[in-house]
Amino acid sequence: MEEKYKEIAQDLFTRSMAESEMRSAPYEFPEDSPIEQLEERRHRLERQISQDIKLEPEILLRAKQDFLKIDSAADLELMKEKSVDVVDVGFKEREIPMEREYQRVSISGEEKCGVPFTDLVDAAKCVVKALLIREKYINRSMQTFCKTTAHALQDLGTKPLDFGIYDDIAETPVDADAPVHPPVSETHPYDNQDPSNMPADAGYGCMMVGGVIHVYNKRTNMDKSMELDLPYPDLKEYIADMNVMMSLIINGPVKSFCYRRLQYLSSKFQMHILLNEMKELA
Repeated sequence: MEEKYKEIAQDLFTRSMAESEMRSAPYEFPEDSPIEQLEERRHRLERQISQDIKLEPEILLRAKQDFLKIDSAADLELMKEKSVDVVDVGFKEREIPMEREYQRVSISGEEKCGVPFTDLVDAAKCVVKALLIREKYINRSMQTFCKTTAHALQDLGTKPLDFGIYDDIAETPVDADAPVHPPVSETHPYDNQDPSNMPADAGYGCMMVGGVIHVYNKRTNMDKSMELDLPYPDLKEYIADMNVMMSLIINGPVKSFCYRRLQYLSSKFQMHILLNEMKELA
């Protein structure tokens, strides 16, 4: 009996030694893929998506859900061809300025923003909604909206690109040695101003209409025919937009997301300065 036990123990010991030399346990998923091979394929696909394909959040979500089905380079090329329909053709035709050969740092990996992917998509949608509201009121106030942000909003497919309504204001030339924050002025800006040199009264009149101030050519005759042709907002629409902004302000996950992204961008910029300081000064 002891001899039989010794044979069984020796057989188990031999098997355990053979299995310890294996890369991982031979457990298999329904797709007949070992665990480590499956993880490598998932990380490889995520790197390819983040580096080669610019996708909308919904498309990226579908890609992450279907990563088991994408394993070959041919499948990836097919995915690229499908994503072309999402990207606006006009984006490719834009003139992209020549970029300098900077040293770059790439951060990859799942949940690199510190939040689950679904929460990341929800927070990004809230930020996009706030940017669209800002763009609307910037255009109505006849100011210039940031073109980079406008292009990004257009790529999301939320609205057509419409930032050329007003002419761009020429940038004021700034000395390279000028400080970012100008020193505090010790004198009042109107101390040396002569009231007689101030512009004369233009004769315009203002009147509240539906909760919004309208401007007229004359104070004496403030009817519809004398109203200046200006983009007046609707009070109900303004209150609805303000409620949206207030809800975003008190939204904890959105605030945390924005704070983390700003900290990340600040650190990324500091790293860029450390790596490319001489090229920036050239």
